[in-house]
Amino acid sequence: MDALTADRRTGFVNGTEAAVPETGARASGWRVKWRRFALWFNPTLIQNALWPVIAILAGFQLTSDALESWPRWIGGIVCTLIAIGLAVLLIRRNAIPVAVPSVPGTIPANFRLIAFGLPIMVLVTRLLTQDVASTVRIALAGLLTAIAYQLINMRIGAFVFDRQVAVIGVFAASWAIHQVAWSIARDASGSLAWVMVGGLTAGALVAIVSLIINRWPGGTWTATALQWLLVTLVFGFTT
Repeated sequence: MDALTADRRTGFVNGTEAAVPETGARASGWRVKWRRFALWFNPTLIQNALWPVIAILAGFQLTSDALESWPRWIGGIVCTLIAIGLAVLLIRRNAIPVAVPSVPGTIPANFRLIAFGLPIMVLVTRLLTQDVASTVRIALAGLLTAIAYQLINMRIGAFVFDRQVAVIGVFAASWAIHQVAWSIARDASGSLAWVMVGGLTAGALVAIVSLIINRWPGGTWTATALQWLLVTLVFGFTT
């Protein structure tokens, strides 16, 4: 029995033996590469640049989630939800693995428990001590943003570029796109080059921490919970 027959029996087709995608005529190599790249690039642009572009074209400036008007805040949330929905669709259509194995043992299990429990405790504390509406808006926007970054970069990005270490690059690029687009839409002063450098640095750091967390203690949503905690519930309220 040849290898292809064996693969058919197991329901898995080897990437090197799979049929080349076609659109009327057989696609060339660069088209295949572009389609794979677009799996990551399209939801990244929707998440990080769609709402700033809408704001620029409509002629209004974006502000922070705490100070933004409700209609404009909802507009940003809707764009993030569209990006998440597209990411989920692409993940399901391309059978991209989402689950991250949990490291067995008491210590890793306790660490995962803390990773999920601590953000809730911090959020409750902020709700009790700060303006409820602003806190809810910052927390919800940050949670959806963390989910989008993890799905698009840690799952789709790793799948497209075929190695986990590439996640650092795509994560950093995604963060930089967000920082530059929102800086323009906010008409913020300062050099866009420095904004980009800051975005690349922050994105790379979050990606490195996420990779470490996925290796130990593991867990599908542990890195997402910690990103939400650190980026939004801690640093998001200090800025």
